[in-house]
Amino acid sequence: MGLRDLYQDMLRLAGELLKPGGVLVMVNPFRMEARQGKLQRDYAQTVDLGGFDCHLERYRRK
Repeated sequence: MGLRDLYQDMLRLAGELLKPGGVLVMVNPFRMEARQGKLQRDYAQTVDLGGFDCHLERYRRK
């Protein structure tokens, strides 16, 4: 299991565990979105974390 798999698992679990309207905010080093339809990304911005770019993202549970 790699770091990308860990992020996918976190998105999957957040989709299952958050109540409708719940929010997940995270810094994501990968260009990817939630695979299942329970979370919707409603904000994304690239940020510089001191030498490498990551994506600040906000997801809402539908």
